[in-house]
Amino acid sequence: MALVESMNDVPENLGAKLYVVYRGGQYRRAVMQCPCRCGRRIDLNLSAHAFPHWTVEKQGKVVTVSPSVWVPLDGCGSHFFVRQNRIEWVN
Repeated sequence: MALVESMNDVPENLGAKLYVVYRGGQYRRAVMQCPCRCGRRIDLNLSAHAFPHWTVEKQGKVVTVSPSVWVPLDGCGSHFFVRQNRIEWVN
């Protein structure tokens, strides 16, 4: 996981990293490339004041994102969890 201060600091080529916008003492957004390798950029809202929203839990270098991430069928249709730095696919 890489912490950045704004969406402008998130690189275009994300690779296998999860980028988290952290500003004002709060996680704001999480950005990653779809793990199916379709090339789609996934942008998750981490603000509890918005719907839907996700949470990021970080313990040392281990990251979990909750709840699952589902890419709509107009995309690749991937559905997965990020648990302890691993992708767990939903069948």
